[in-house]
Amino acid sequence: MRGGRDPALRGDPLGTHGSRRHGAEAVPGGGGGESPLVRCSWTLRTIHNDFYARWREAVVRVVRRGQRQGRFRADADAERLALSVTALTAGPAIQVLT
Repeated sequence: MRGGRDPALRGDPLGTHGSRRHGAEAVPGGGGGESPLVRCSWTLRTIHNDFYARWREAVVRVVRRGQRQGRFRADADAERLALSVTALTAGPAIQVLT
């Protein structure tokens, strides 16, 4: 909070005035005194990205194991197949959650 006032009272509910911007989000450490809401959003995004990467890696391992066992074509690109599978399941999951 600059000037001792709450960002919401200044017409800046996310506390992003004066911060560095990345897309539509304020970047933590941007010097603008980001609000807890923005910090929480940034933290959740980081957790989500880490979880999604681990999920995709697990699917790659399943595909590769299936290739070794002859259940998937050996010439299939495990990384691309994993990306397709995770994308196909993420869409319906988001629809259920929203």
